[in-house]
Amino acid sequence: MGVQRQRTYSIIDLETTGVRPSDEIVEFACLVVDDTGRQLVAYDTIIDPQSGPGPTWLHGITAAMCREAPTFPEVGAAIHELLAGRVLVAHNLRFDWAMLRRAFNRAGASFLREAQGICTATLAREAGIAGGLQRVARVLGLEVRQPHRALDDAQTTRELWLRLRACSRRDRGQPLPPASGAHRLARARAGLSRTGGPSEVRLAPGEGQRHG
Repeated sequence: MGVQRQRTYSIIDLETTGVRPSDEIVEFACLVVDDTGRQLVAYDTIIDPQSGPGPTWLHGITAAMCREAPTFPEVGAAIHELLAGRVLVAHNLRFDWAMLRRAFNRAGASFLREAQGICTATLAREAGIAGGLQRVARVLGLEVRQPHRALDDAQTTRELWLRLRACSRRDRGQPLPPASGAHRLARARAGLSRTGGPSEVRLAPGEGQRHG
């Protein structure tokens, strides 16, 4: 009998130039953790969107910081390696998933053919708490670090996931969609504006492979 590989998770957070389909990722962070939540890898990079950083007043990332940073094609392979074969965890997972797929498509690179994901916004709503990452964390008495910086938000997401997972029906992850067309991102934006977190994303068999 073979040794079963331990499940690992990639807890991700993005900062972006906006929430439109044309917007870009300006910061990416990922914590790779084991099934107990123990951190194995931490990765964080500012990304030059080559179109301006977007709302600096929100995320604090300036044009000067972007000019010193790599472009997405330069870090895409590292990001893919961090995510491949792991369960993805994020607050507003559908939005982050859609933005990543779009970024890989723009770079002309292949993305994950399939993945499992856990949305902490969904877990929080199941526990009776709706809202963005910082609001949910504060309700649960968790430390809120520097909001809207990707690595700090990823750390907060990890703590939120660990707090909520025990009472969740979705702890092992749900299939993520291959995505097809801009309506995917538009739907994610709608979920974000309603509750601070879109609902769980499921794989729809037969949908196109083009990112939305």
